[in-house]
Amino acid sequence: MTDRIINSPARRSPVLEAVLNGAHRSYVNFDPPACPSANVICPGFVRTPLVEKQIPEQAGALGISEADVIKKVMLKETVDGEFTTLEDVAEVALFLAAFESNALTG
Repeated sequence: MTDRIINSPARRSPVLEAVLNGAHRSYVNFDPPACPSANVICPGFVRTPLVEKQIPEQAGALGISEADVIKKVMLKETVDGEFTTLEDVAEVALFLAAFESNALTG
């Protein structure tokens, strides 16, 4: 059994993250010898069409510029101040799926 969780410092929804992590733990603890490796990847903001749509909406609602929405709202708590890309998430998923060692157990 392998139990790995990747968390991002940008927590848009701590409740959703807790639900996903709880479901993950239930899955891997259900039948440990029979369970394959299980991973939860919780990225920060990923620049998708939905996020692109939310930027001007939030700017209008908060009365700030779109740049400030990105910098001071969406990416405020990220380490590098950058959006996560779909490619970043895919690379992490591929890495974890290919990783044979138990060194990344949670």
